[in-house]
Amino acid sequence: MLHKFIVWLKARLPHGFKQKLKKLLGIGSTAQEVSLFARLDIDSSKINIAIYAGGGLGDFIVYKAIIDSLLNNYNCMIYLFTLSYENAVTILGNTIGLEVHYSVMTQNNEQFDLVLDMDHFINVRDFNMSRLKNKSLKLYDDVNRIIAYNRANIPSTDNILAQRNVIIFRAKYLGLNRWTQLSCGGVFDMTSMRSGITIDECSSIIDSYSLKNNSYITISRGADVDMGGMRQTKIWPLHRYVEFVSLFKAKYTTIKIVQLALKDEPEIPGTDIVIRDASFEDVKVILSNSQAHISNEGGLVHTATQLGTRCIVPFGPTPAHYYGYPENINIVSPVCKGCMETTDDWFQRCPRGYESAECMEAITGYMILEKLANHILILNADYNL
Repeated sequence: MLHKFIVWLKARLPHGFKQKLKKLLGIGSTAQEVSLFARLDIDSSKINIAIYAGGGLGDFIVYKAIIDSLLNNYNCMIYLFTLSYENAVTILGNTIGLEVHYSVMTQNNEQFDLVLDMDHFINVRDFNMSRLKNKSLKLYDDVNRIIAYNRANIPSTDNILAQRNVIIFRAKYLGLNRWTQLSCGGVFDMTSMRSGITIDECSSIIDSYSLKNNSYITISRGADVDMGGMRQTKIWPLHRYVEFVSLFKAKYTTIKIVQLALKDEPEIPGTDIVIRDASFEDVKVILSNSQAHISNEGGLVHTATQLGTRCIVPFGPTPAHYYGYPENINIVSPVCKGCMETTDDWFQRCPRGYESAECMEAITGYMILEKLANHILILNADYNL
């Protein structure tokens, strides 16, 4: 029924209105045409997979491991549909065998052999059993394993908040995290928590800011704009960053503090260098050469960890057991915490009504410095701590 309505609507919308709709949806010249109005060139000899996904930069770093696994193991073409277009292209834009479309839907799903939703679990929205079985018996079997796993482990409800709460709560007791939750009981190997993020060796950003010899740490307090930007409750408060910077500068006189910031993001007083709106390639190089990265859980923590840089991460609303990397120093708030998915806008407004989330306020600059000092002691044995 929805497919018929979309076809009917498409035939009756004038071109000018389609352009206005694209503008309303925020589709710029860098995005592909919204797929509601696009015709996809499908190669029927391949396994054609549609994936619907959203989220921040870190989510797509996780999804990359799934997408790469599918592309490496099957003769397939993947069509990714998302409203988080920039995040998707940043992480997946150069992936051979993948098209990224700015959209929440296509004209129909019948043109695909397999249709998946990716969020906190992998949902099989639709698949053509006969076509998929003929093209790949192994993938056909894996899809049925995913379906069986979801029936046994994912609560069936239209209440998304309740569903996510159960998934995250259950993950704690099953020893699962953001990565291994998506393994679907072993269909995908997510145990390494890695997705093959690499750096551009030709980048000159280190020389541009005289940052050779790993003589710096990085800090950031940004968050994906699509997810609420600076309003997110999980962001460590600015005055706590100022407190940390002051303590750090008093203790270490030869290690620079580099702030990675968005264009209009406030400068953290006391930082030595502020790098704004750097390309993702340059950001990766800066993070990979940093002695440590300090930031709330988010895209840059995922990126730094993928590149081998240890992070000191204050955790409040989002659970450390689910989003934390074991090699990082994860500092869990001593008060409140863990309110993720308890309200529709938990990520923008503290569910308890505080203007600034109490859990993040409770993590002090000294707590961060104390953990960082132990890390620096290992890296720099010449410091007398």
